[in-house]
Amino acid sequence: MTAFTRLLGQRTTHSNAIKRGGGQLHLSIDSAQAEIWLVADPQSGGEDAALAFERHWAKNIIRSAIASLESEAIVTPKTAKRFVVISRFLTPEGCLDYTIRQAAEDLEISVASCEKSIQRLRAQFRQAVRQQVAQTLKDPTEEAVTEEMIQLQKSLMG
Repeated sequence: MTAFTRLLGQRTTHSNAIKRGGGQLHLSIDSAQAEIWLVADPQSGGEDAALAFERHWAKNIIRSAIASLESEAIVTPKTAKRFVVISRFLTPEGCLDYTIRQAAEDLEISVASCEKSIQRLRAQFRQAVRQQVAQTLKDPTEEAVTEEMIQLQKSLMG
């Protein structure tokens, strides 16, 4: 009976992990590098045209993803304010001098709730970037999108 109960518990844990994105390839962005990527414009003096084009493409993908999230989020004045405050944590320059505690106070919510909202928005942002990348492909298979995501990351690392 104990073995059966454990098996059911493991299956439940496994199915919940899949619901939360289990089995997907995760691409990590180093926050220190992200600041350099998003704040600095491509320097045309030292880099070739292909790298400058790829970096410009990557930044436009990111801007488009943020714009699509914004258009979905701004339904009421309350959600508009929430998006403006929380979206500051999508880009490094947005949260340089702004803490989660300050955001929570501005939104009049708990710090834990604010952290969860940031986490949800970042997950939506990742999905929006994937959708933007998929739209640029003729045949957007999962492998092709993943390859382009890797290329996007490399072009931002430059």
